[in-house]
Amino acid sequence: MFFFFFSLASFFTVGCKKDSTPEKTFRSFVEASQKGDLARLQACLDSRSFEELKQEFITRHGSVENGLKRFREDTARVKPRFLRVEPIRRHQLVRIVFQSEQGEQIMLAELDRDGHWKIQLADPNQLPSGQDLPEFQPSKGN
Repeated sequence: MFFFFFSLASFFTVGCKKDSTPEKTFRSFVEASQKGDLARLQACLDSRSFEELKQEFITRHGSVENGLKRFREDTARVKPRFLRVEPIRRHQLVRIVFQSEQGEQIMLAELDRDGHWKIQLADPNQLPSGQDLPEFQPSKGN
């Protein structure tokens, strides 16, 4: 029975990512956060970020479940709002800019090998490769 539910969850998780965009990934991440949906959070985050998030839940709140409950409450209260995507590395790495109660915030999202956008819960001022983060330059248009 457990295997059936796990397979079904895997099917829906994979199905949600088929037409992945940074904005859809952000919105899915926020919705999963507001609902306390750990499986959907995992689908939205890169593997390192997901493991770090679980560890932070345990460190700060004693368990993943308690941390997830607090995360859900905080996200529901704050209600992050998507603003825009700013490319960093063409078609591979972007900044997701969103509005929260602290003002404009930034997350990084990177395209994985399977063509799915994954959010990185790392310092948005550092690229994963350790290179300096270039300033965003909007296109001038034609």
